[in-house]
Order: sequence, then C-alpha cells, then structure tokens
Amino acid sequence: MTEHVERVIPGTVFSRMELEFKESTSAQHKLELSLKDLLTDRAWRSSLFISLLVCAGVFGLTWGLMVITLKGALQGDRGTLIKASYAAVSIAVCAILWFVLTVKIGLSNKKRDAVEKERGKGNWRLVDEKDWDKFIRMINAAKKQREELYSSPPSDRDKTRP
Repeated sequence: MTEHVERVIPGTVFSRMELEFKESTSAQHKLELSLKDLLTDRAWRSSLFISLLVCAGVFGLTWGLMVITLKGALQGDRGTLIKASYAAVSIAVCAILWFVLTVKIGLSNKKRDAVEKERGKGNWRLVDEKDWDKFIRMINAAKKQREELYSSPPSDRDKTRP
C-alpha cells in the first residue's frame, strides 16, 4: 500500500509530500480470468472511444495527404480499389488497436478489482511479478536517498536534494 506522507525537513520550516510504500502490506495475488471476464469488463467502451479517436486522427490525416498527392490516381476503377483497400486497412487497424487496448485496460481493471475485493479499498500499488525486483530496487534507492537527506547537516542539503 502506498500513502502520501508529509515530512518536515529537519533544520528548516519546510515540509514536503512523499510517497511511502509499506512493505508489510505487500502480498502476492493470483488471478484467474476467462474470456468472458474480459468481454464483460467496462474497458471495452473506453478503449473503443480511444481507438476511434486515434484512428480517425491518423487515418484522416493520411487520407487528406493521399487525396492531395494522388488526385489523378483516385479517379476511375483504380480509385475505387484504392479507396476500398484504404478503408479496409483502416478498419482492421482500428479493430486491432481496440482489441489490444481492451485487453490491456481490462487486465488492469480486473487486477485492481481482485486486490480490492481481497484487501479492501486503498491506494494499492500493483506490480507484476516480472517487475517486482526493479520496483524493490527503486523503493530502496528512494528510501536511502531520503535517509541521507534527513540525516545530513543543512549545509549539505543543496548537494543531496533531488
């Protein structure tokens, strides 16, 4: 669990907000999902909106550039083929983007829901197993830097302050 804690900087009248990680609250969770769980998640609506916005912007811009540069080629039978293939590619890319975003956001939602169901509401920091060692190294480095900052005399703080 992470919490925002206000700490007074020794020897000064200033304080600063810090993000503190409680190691005692860390736990390993197991999550089993089915395709139905991902399909019924609330992520598909938001990812559809994001996908449509991205695709409309990117493919709208490339369509405009294509119309400007290929004026003659878009006339007649060749133009119909180019327009149809462009529309098919843009729809396929948008669908793939929608699927990828839905899975990514859906997994994140399900992980958070599972942790909150087991442990209650809170500011839980979810870390994948493959990223755990990196996360602990970063937490320890931040903790060491904080200890050095608070234990150093005020004249040295300008050199050690992040």
